Amino acid sequence: MNDTAAHLVDRVIPEEAPVRQWVLSLPHRVRYLSAKDPGLVRAILRIFLRAVFRLLRRLARKQGIRQARCGSVTAVQRFASSLGLNVHLHALVLDGVYAWDDGLGAPVFHAAPSLREADIARVALAVRRKVGALLSRRGLEEWEGEASAWDRLCAASVEGRIALGPKRGWRVGRVGDEPVLLGARRGLCAEAEGYNVHAEVRVGAGDRPGLERLCRYLLRPALAAERLRETPDGHLVYALKRPWADGTTHLVFEPLEFLERLAALVPPPRAHLVLYHGVLSSHATWRAEVVPRAERPSQEPQVEAAGEEDRVSRPRRLSWAALLRRVFGLDVLVCARCGSRRKVVAFVTEPAELARICESIGVSAKPPPVSPARSPPQRELHFPELP
Repeated sequence: MNDTAAHLVDRVIPEEAPVRQWVLSLPHRVRYLSAKDPGLVRAILRIFLRAVFRLLRRLARKQGIRQARCGSVTAVQRFASSLGLNVHLHALVLDGVYAWDDGLGAPVFHAAPSLREADIARVALAVRRKVGALLSRRGLEEWEGEASAWDRLCAASVEGRIALGPKRGWRVGRVGDEPVLLGARRGLCAEAEGYNVHAEVRVGAGDRPGLERLCRYLLRPALAAERLRETPDGHLVYALKRPWADGTTHLVFEPLEFLERLAALVPPPRAHLVLYHGVLSSHATWRAEVVPRAERPSQEPQVEAAGEEDRVSRPRRLSWAALLRRVFGLDVLVCARCGSRRKVVAFVTEPAELARICESIGVSAKPPPVSPARSPPQRELHFPELP
């Protein structure tokens, strides 16, 4: 999460462009179909981004800007705050367009004017119409039968029910208080037959810390470990991020039911969850002119492993020291005694060399004894009867 967010801020998203988060939520039936088919997710994303880009280009034409190009980075999320299967799209779209300036010989960014709710509604209607046509062409208009255990897990997770065991078909246990009155949705939000589009969140140009926080939010993991606890009787209680309208604040799972939820959230093999479009895509002709050119301070040169010539490289991933400083503000390369910076000289992997170095500094080269693993407490697991 943190490493990819740093990559997007340092190397992908331009500094002169504000960024708006566009979120597309899908109806339950489409969530179920998208959970098993990464190709369908990419097709829906193309429809969504075309509608958003068309809106930005139309606003640009009103300003007299022609041949405009847009850009976006999209994170595909498969989860809801309740650990239910909820395939939806978070797109960071440049809030404006790029157009070529003959005088400068380079593309120049033009910020988009303020959006209206009617603009968001137009996007939602276009997505609903074209995704419906896409499902019709592929013969996916009706809910497909649950033919496998994976289908049952996905369908039950979408509906918030239990897929296996004696409680199959029951809703997950809930704990809460009195029903709460939720305020009406405000801001740039519209819905068309279950297709919900939200575009209220915007980060201004130059606000790199705010942009990195937003990128981390898009790339966060499905499970928040600090919200999960185990009760003395062996149940697992997961706290919701916000109370539901019926007052539910926690969900209660049996161990097998919790594993069901986690299994349904695993994406299919070779399914990309971060996608680039427009001028930010890898094959865009203007990409080299648009993305940040200068390396940020976190991108420190790294020395190759011993045995090779000393040469400076700038890899895709941050070094372990740079990532620790980026996330926790902890600079492990600063010497605690003299305050000067340490330098990575070599990576030692030979056992004999490691033993010699440890002995020279007065540290035992023998690892501490490893205690045997503790057997987990046996709990009864109810598996469904096979036909």
